[in-house]
Amino acid sequence: MLTYRSIPSSNIVEFTIDGDVSRQDFDDVIAEINSKIEDFGSVDVLEEIRDIGKMPPSVVWADLRWAAGHMRKVGRAAVVCDKAWVERMVDVMQPLTKADIRHFDSDELDEARAWLVDAID
Repeated sequence: MLTYRSIPSSNIVEFTIDGDVSRQDFDDVIAEINSKIEDFGSVDVLEEIRDIGKMPPSVVWADLRWAAGHMRKVGRAAVVCDKAWVERMVDVMQPLTKADIRHFDSDELDEARAWLVDAID
């Protein structure tokens, strides 16, 4: 499941991956993120990964295409997850984008949120 949470009056968006991700889940969240980009020009993102389930290839492809076209519109990205391979992916992605991407462990969720809010202040 992919759930979305908008932070009112800010460019911050949060989404949580917890299990399987359908194409409809993905499309719904991307529509919300695109709306924030239209409103603010860019977004700061908190991605909480609890559990990654099945994801159809069409979702993976759509995600890669969206990221390629929109990464310059992401200022900060906080990835919250306890999986070591996700932390390594964050380390690999950081030099490939202008976005400031950081990994936080699950028990640092509040710190990740504060880091995003700090970018607004």
